[in-house]
Amino acid sequence: MQFIDQSSPGGTPIINWFWIFGDGGSSTEQNPVHTYLNPGVYTVSLTVMDQNYQTSTLVRPDYITVIEQVYEIELLSNSNLYFYTYIEEISPWQPVVVSNTGNVDLTISDSYFVEEPTTFELQWPSRDLVLPPGAQATFNVRFAPQQVGAISDTLVIVNNSANQPLLKVRLTGTGEYVPLQIPQNVQVVMDGYDAVISWDPVTQNLHGQPVTPDRYIVLYSEWPYENNELIYYYLTSSTGLSATHHEVALFRENMFYKVKAIKFYRDDLPSAELDAWLESNLTPGMNEADLKRALNEFTAN
Repeated sequence: MQFIDQSSPGGTPIINWFWIFGDGGSSTEQNPVHTYLNPGVYTVSLTVMDQNYQTSTLVRPDYITVIEQVYEIELLSNSNLYFYTYIEEISPWQPVVVSNTGNVDLTISDSYFVEEPTTFELQWPSRDLVLPPGAQATFNVRFAPQQVGAISDTLVIVNNSANQPLLKVRLTGTGEYVPLQIPQNVQVVMDGYDAVISWDPVTQNLHGQPVTPDRYIVLYSEWPYENNELIYYYLTSSTGLSATHHEVALFRENMFYKVKAIKFYRDDLPSAELDAWLESNLTPGMNEADLKRALNEFTAN
């Protein structure tokens, strides 16, 4: 810290200066530089003497306040990031935002993923990034799955803070197969009390790639709200292009149906084992949300 003498001499010049800085240090220079090593509040005094040995002293109580240097980082975004992406695609970027909440410059020297190889990608401003107090930096993370299922990793941001020198963000990505197109021309024909549901075959996924479904799933509901997975219920599965809801007209005046094409991507399973799994795990009457979870777990395994 630079101290400047602003004394006004009288009739004779000032020849001596004596500074007391309040921390045990002193100086006889006219304009000294002094470094305070510890936080605190300090009283400073200056005594000057002229050629006639006349002195004058000025005391400034609690004149200097030295605050502690705080190296501190804070994560402003979520500490857990989740990604859901089709395999062989790349998810949108998600931001990881950090802030320098200390009172001195913060240096971010490195960042890395714990798992190697990783299916996550990182985009960050620069190496040895220096953040002034109050400044923020944004790192971007995205997910590029190569297989179906959930994958976890951790992003580590290396910095010189005292509170989180290895700041960690947990990453969880789920890779999924591209869904098949929705069956078209779904029709319902009554045969006595039975409802016979039929549909056209599905030959492509949503990306227009050729595919052959393993099964068609038929769901029913008393309400025509197709996007509500909690009110549609599993009726049956079919390898063909039709299914029957037996005696439904005996109990309901109205019923709505939707059909979904699915592929399990489990060439390791014979057809008989697949049928056995469907029979034991897909229960008629289970809602669509539970059905979807069961199918996803089976496909991932």
